[in-house]
Amino acid sequence: MHEAIGKCDKKLAITSSDLSRSMEKAGFVDITATEYQLPIGAWPTDENLERAGSLMWRSLFHMDVKGLHSLSNYLLCSVLGWDSFEMDILLAHVRNEWPQDLHTYWPVRVVHGRKPTLDE
Repeated sequence: MHEAIGKCDKKLAITSSDLSRSMEKAGFVDITATEYQLPIGAWPTDENLERAGSLMWRSLFHMDVKGLHSLSNYLLCSVLGWDSFEMDILLAHVRNEWPQDLHTYWPVRVVHGRKPTLDE
């Protein structure tokens, strides 16, 4: 994935600072950035985080949703030239080898602001 993103001339990780700067360039003010750690899997003891983690797990790994497939398709097939069958085999291994109780997180960054009024 890192190799494919490098070929696209894109950053793998976009920070809250990057997002805040983009909003500032677009003319927003009072910009606030908050970072969250969204669990992947139903392992958290907190009921709300467990529910969120279960939904995240399903969106990434469940065969009906194919979230991981969607995230990987462009990078592996279009950029690196993989055959879709090769990608499906790799993703099947990832799904099978990633235990649901592995304590992993997906970083979530929420950045918001407001456009200044005409008086400002």
